[in-house]
Amino acid sequence: MQNKKSVVFITPENMLPLARSVKKPLISDNRFAGIVISEKKLRCLVKNAFFDKFFPEGSGSRRLFKKCKKKIHKRNPENMTYGDWCGLPQKTVRNLLYRFVPDVVVVSTEEALRSILVERKKTGVKCSVCVMFGDKAQDELIDEQVEFYFVEDLTERNALIANGVPAEKIVMGIAVLSEQKSREDLRNEAKSSLGITKQAILFLVEKADEDEQEQISVLPGTVNETKEALFICDDQETAGLIISAGGRVLGPDDEDKAITAADLIVATKEGTLSKRAREKKATVNILPVDDSVSEYVESLLAQIKPDASKKPKIGAAYADCLKNLLEEKLNAEPIEQEEPEEEEWTVEKDDDDEE
Repeated sequence: MQNKKSVVFITPENMLPLARSVKKPLISDNRFAGIVISEKKLRCLVKNAFFDKFFPEGSGSRRLFKKCKKKIHKRNPENMTYGDWCGLPQKTVRNLLYRFVPDVVVVSTEEALRSILVERKKTGVKCSVCVMFGDKAQDELIDEQVEFYFVEDLTERNALIANGVPAEKIVMGIAVLSEQKSREDLRNEAKSSLGITKQAILFLVEKADEDEQEQISVLPGTVNETKEALFICDDQETAGLIISAGGRVLGPDDEDKAITAADLIVATKEGTLSKRAREKKATVNILPVDDSVSEYVESLLAQIKPDASKKPKIGAAYADCLKNLLEEKLNAEPIEQEEPEEEEWTVEKDDDDEE
């Protein structure tokens, strides 16, 4: 990790998948490095096996034990952060900071947070500390020395703000990503605004000559009842031909909505309409002259696969925040230390020296 800005994740076993999902997009930039470490590897296994047996994690007895330790070490809470009850030995945490010299440390438990804050001060390693929450926000992890808090949704964010955490320190995962609408959401909204409840087939009909008018006049009847045909025409004469055949022709103002709402777009031939649709990143199919329109449309619809429901990538939002934090450290100018002034030493001669 030399010559790279680095992030060290110290998490319990249940948070390892989330930590790795944050690390993956982070290290895609070769200027940054990351390492994920399980708290279990840092702990004293014999001591923790004994401790976890009598005071299981999350139990009332363990919480009571912590409260008693806090009261005992109330005057000097730094003494309660190591292997006596949390299982993160002082020497192990210190060696970790010395070995990796991270620019950012991400923790998920109170034990890791307190240990890193204390050892950061003792070792002189200038690293930022971030907290990544799992199921819910914990009051014990709130500290003014924390740079950022990573939470999954708005409920956790509001809980932190209620406990005095500034909003600018909170980074959301799912809530932020859910604001980015999928293609399917946009299509459904466009269909709703146009009053469409079925599969939408959009026909882009260029100006037709006499030989093409017969094929165009039968287009409205080629789509069965389970689908809805929409038409955008290049001239009034062609539009009138389709309307007389029972087709629904949309005006220029609805062209963008129709392209967004369409499950399938078919153009009678290459022209300005198909060009404009492709400029909007739409897939346009050109209608063959000889084939049956209904069979051609059905074959195209059979090839369309529904949009897969992608799970929101929580780690991507967290990784972006860490990248920005590392960028700041990367661009920070090194502080020039003033060299201490050399003191001038004068030697006074004794009378004996003169002789």
